[in-house]
Order: sequence, then structure tokens, then C-alpha cells
Amino acid sequence: VLPAELPYGEGLTRNISTSGMLFICERFMEFGQDIRFLLRLRNGDGNDKLVCQGSVVRVKPSLDLWVIAVAMRAVRFGT
Repeated sequence: VLPAELPYGEGLTRNISTSGMLFICERFMEFGQDIRFLLRLRNGDGNDKLVCQGSVVRVKPSLDLWVIAVAMRAVRFGT
């Protein structure tokens, strides 16, 4: 589980692969919506981040949260 900095708040990852990511968050996102977000990596100094860009491919309610699946288009190290 990694924290994700989303355009409208924070989320937590559930699954990550080379082609996509599944995370939970408090905010609804539209199917097909383009999204840019940061993943904070756990390392010695805690400062490494992955900048991710993709499209929302699945949206599912879960209690008071949303489960969001994103198909990745680009991933790079950065801020």
C-alpha cells in the first residue's frame, strides 16, 4: 500500500502493475477521465515519488469510498 497524491486529495494504492493501478479514495472520478498523480515511495529518505499519468477505466463504490482503476500511459521519477 502506497499513498497517492491525487488532484483532489489523497488515496491509497491496492494493486500496482506495469499497465495500471487500483486505489481507493474519497472522491468520485469519471470513467475515461485523464488523471495525473504522484505515488510516494518508501525508501530511506522518503522523498522519492513516481509521477503517473493515465485514464480512469473503472469506478466502483465501496462503503464511503471509491475504488478507482487507472490504465497507465506514462510513469517517471520526479516531483
